[in-house]
Amino acid sequence: MAKENRRKEERQRRGKAAEREVARTLAELPRNEYAVFNNVRALYGDIDHLVIHRSGAVYLLETKGHHGKVTWDGKQLLLNGHAFEKDFIAQIHRNITWLRQIIKEHTGVDTWIFSCLVFPNALIYSSKNKRVLRLKPVKWVNVVCGGFLKRLIELYVPATAKPAIWEKKETMFG
Repeated sequence: MAKENRRKEERQRRGKAAEREVARTLAELPRNEYAVFNNVRALYGDIDHLVIHRSGAVYLLETKGHHGKVTWDGKQLLLNGHAFEKDFIAQIHRNITWLRQIIKEHTGVDTWIFSCLVFPNALIYSSKNKRVLRLKPVKWVNVVCGGFLKRLIELYVPATAKPAIWEKKETMFG
């Protein structure tokens, strides 16, 4: 039992360290273009990071502190060839549903949520066993290494602006 508690505490420590690392990366985004909210309380726990672009683009980021090799076998994400302890993709989808509802209630806007599962301490490999910066979206979720996150966010800005989201961001998440 004590050994299991130590493992859990170590996982939590690594998770918090990874979240701090991603928060530092997000702090590099230009503040006049992006608003960053960390540890947003949600219906299903919390959202590690929420980023809103001035266009109204919304990015939901879930950070994991795992080390090793992350792959997708066509059915599930794997760490070093083994299933993760939880279904992180399902966790993200639950938070997307909640987040879309909150945004619609406050702004009247129905919007797409750009989601990422971020592994700042792991290596991401394609199905061809080639190291990559991100996997093709897995059930609409981008699986990325921490070093590519900022660039990915800067690359994705939707064509349709939804300024009401930017205008009410502090009311919703501040």
